Amino acid sequence: MATDAGNGDQGPGVVSKFTVLCLLDRELPNGFIEEWEVRVPVKIYLATFENPADPAQLLRDHPSPRAIFIGSAPEEMRRHQDISSRIAEYARGGGTVLLTMDRMDSRNRRAFQEWMRDTWGLTWEYADLSLGRFYLVRHDPVFFPSQMQWKTSVACAGFGQGLLGWIGDIGLPFDNLAISFSVFTMMGLSLDMR
Repeated sequence: MATDAGNGDQGPGVVSKFTVLCLLDRELPNGFIEEWEVRVPVKIYLATFENPADPAQLLRDHPSPRAIFIGSAPEEMRRHQDISSRIAEYARGGGTVLLTMDRMDSRNRRAFQEWMRDTWGLTWEYADLSLGRFYLVRHDPVFFPSQMQWKTSVACAGFGQGLLGWIGDIGLPFDNLAISFSVFTMMGLSLDMR
């Protein structure tokens, strides 16, 4: 599956926009999506699991986005295996999927490990929380943000022809410019730092 190459040439001076899908647990405060759309040439479409039909419809409406960003509890993703399977198939075919999950109680830790194993075929596990970051284990970090070199709060793995990424910093990426930079770099997009 080819991913969104932008909406094409729309005339002189018009920047082509890439489609990014956000699947979240809850609605975002006003202004967050607009902030991303100002900094990066993207059109963001949001669906929440408050109504499970919404994420499924969003995936049908936009089958080849530039990236899919998931900010939903692992237990929620396991509960919606049909949606998880579609997202994994999208990544396997060349898409980019980025994860951030801000609720890692014991039930969600177990669900995360099972979801990684069953949906993605990966051994990633939630390790711990420290200094405002959720860490993974069983993945070689690209860089070492902590003294313990066996865990990382930012991870990427090839998945089929695509990419699966993890951003473990607490708070949605919209809250922090450095986190936003990591997210958009993984998507292959440039962030306007102005």
